[in-house]
Amino acid sequence: MPVGKTQFSGEGSSAGAPADFKLTTLCGSGVKLYATMTDGSDPGNTGNILKPAEGTTASGVSVQILRDGLPISFGPDSSASGNTNQWYIGTANSGGSEVFTIPLKARYVQTEANMVAGAVKARTTVTFSYQ
Repeated sequence: MPVGKTQFSGEGSSAGAPADFKLTTLCGSGVKLYATMTDGSDPGNTGNILKPAEGTTASGVSVQILRDGLPISFGPDSSASGNTNQWYIGTANSGGSEVFTIPLKARYVQTEANMVAGAVKARTTVTFSYQ
């Protein structure tokens, strides 16, 4: 996703077309599925912008993950019910197992007034909770 720094308009702005990706999981009958996304570089981050990962050479820019067009806020790597920033995905049919596909997008976000061009790397993990 190459993006020029002149495409950003200031802190908090995004630029370029978001990159689409999806998560898919299979749940047993009647299970309520929840998920928590955790920042792989800063597991304590409960904001909605990932911290740059090792190997990032750019500065003033990072990555944001979107679900249904809205930024996902991160939480601890835990499957506990009610985990911080845990979100509901759906309930599997009571007649058998069900596949859930979660469409997501990743986009660049300007995080500082001054930006330096370079590579941007970010990592996240997803913990599913079957309740």
